Amino acid sequence: MLLDSHEPISEPCARTVEPAVIALLRLGITQEEVVEHLSRVLGIVRCVLDYQQSIPRQKLAALSRRFWTCWLFPRFQCVF
Repeated sequence: MLLDSHEPISEPCARTVEPAVIALLRLGITQEEVVEHLSRVLGIVRCVLDYQQSIPRQKLAALSRRFWTCWLFPRFQCVF
């Protein structure tokens, strides 16, 4: 499975991502940008699971990449 493909996010993929995002949100992080970013990812996942929306994998991959780069390696200057 290529994460950067135009193929839609599958239900099994969304079900795998959802608990990880929820766990990160439950850490008690208060930085608004981080919470907003994680909420966007969770919104995408819920759209796939609840409404069977066809959202390209590359959208989720791009958000994930930006999150890991900007928040785990803050020396990079990132703009969301």
